[in-house]
Amino acid sequence: MKTSCLLTILCAATLPLWGATSGADLHSVLLEDYDMRTIPMIEEKAVDLKMKLALLKIVEFDIATRVISVVVWQYMGWQDDRLAWNTTEHEETYIIMQPADIWRPDMICINSADTPPDKPEYWHFKVSVNSTGWVSHVYPGIYATSCEVKTKSFPFDTQVCQISFESWSFTKEMVEATVMEGANEGALDNYTPSGTWRIRGFMGEANDVFYNGSNRTFSRLHFTIIVSRYPVMQLFNLILPVILLNFLAYFGFYLPAESGEKMGLQVTVLLSVIVYQLVVAETVPSDGLIIPYIAWYYFTVIALLTIACILTIIVMVIQNQGPAAKPVPSWLRMLLFSCLARCLCIRTKGHGDGGLNVDDDVVVQPPETEDGDTGEVVSSHESGNVLIAKRIHEKILEIVFHVKSDQAAGEIQEEWIVAAKVINEVFTIIYLVLMLGSTGLLLLLAYLEGEGDASTAMDELGIIDNGGI
Repeated sequence: MKTSCLLTILCAATLPLWGATSGADLHSVLLEDYDMRTIPMIEEKAVDLKMKLALLKIVEFDIATRVISVVVWQYMGWQDDRLAWNTTEHEETYIIMQPADIWRPDMICINSADTPPDKPEYWHFKVSVNSTGWVSHVYPGIYATSCEVKTKSFPFDTQVCQISFESWSFTKEMVEATVMEGANEGALDNYTPSGTWRIRGFMGEANDVFYNGSNRTFSRLHFTIIVSRYPVMQLFNLILPVILLNFLAYFGFYLPAESGEKMGLQVTVLLSVIVYQLVVAETVPSDGLIIPYIAWYYFTVIALLTIACILTIIVMVIQNQGPAAKPVPSWLRMLLFSCLARCLCIRTKGHGDGGLNVDDDVVVQPPETEDGDTGEVVSSHESGNVLIAKRIHEKILEIVFHVKSDQAAGEIQEEWIVAAKVINEVFTIIYLVLMLGSTGLLLLLAYLEGEGDASTAMDELGIIDNGGI
């Protein structure tokens, strides 16, 4: 009696094991007659491949080489009825299998900028198969893809890059790839923000590609990334120093010409900006068709500094006329002293009241006698006195003439110095207006260009702008 009860309990305990198969046994059963070289097509209908990407991080975006590197999670799913089983016969709802044991679509990144590996990345990650035969393959990946870069609005640029996948062997009649439903909503849930770029949009879409050479059509999936640059570092490193150098050149106009440093400062600033331009040329990729706004800005700054050097030379030449200088022309005196000096609140000390009368020559006349003769004398004693007086008179007149001439020349030089001061002030204001106007205009154009590129790209993909992350 005890023996029969023990047998009954043992049979009841081992009954579930007889009615079910372990995971290893199910794996063997599914792969017993499985041919991984055969496409799992049902009634000649193409395999419906579902795919999505989840963006995790932007590793690097090299503008010079036009390559973006990103870390993603890649999801792929397809139906393979040969891997389905009856859950009443096998209690497992899903099993884990090696990708090398089953058929898998050969979706590759066709715009990759990396050398293809010996084995694809997915080869190291197992697949999940449920009882209905739906195969899911999830694995991480790092993709470095070539990107069409727009540098016109640098450093406010917005770039639109794509990661494109396509089957290398199977046409659309064999494998039809589509984006997984709801893939675009959660594609950025696990994204780690970058310190250089902000994501404005991420969208996946499918289209067909026809190759004329082979007369075959393939399904292609495009995952588009819209990124905008954070311009703070670029403005701090490339724009702000040039603006400060511009102001340094502006204050150089206030240096006195006799100090000898006025021209040297302008040339030093000009050379410094040229060095910065070389740095920008290495940072921004060259494009023979489009010149970035920042390149126009540097060219404008160099042109302004060159003009500043020329204007400085003009002011120095005007200010150092020398003793043989001619008086300031009346039209220039009227323009500088009567109009510009009053507008700029510059005191001219009466130089605009009609100018100097320096054209009248000082003529030395010998003294005349009562009878009108200039050389007639009565006696030798008187003749000697008259001769001495005449020479003294001539010397006095000569001294007076030189004093008046030196005084007139000094007044002319002073007038030219005041004229140079007025002209220098006018040049200073012109330089300031051109400097501020060109800086503000070019930076504004670059910002509007970058925002316009972002709006256009998002409108084409139907993405709502939420400011980016």
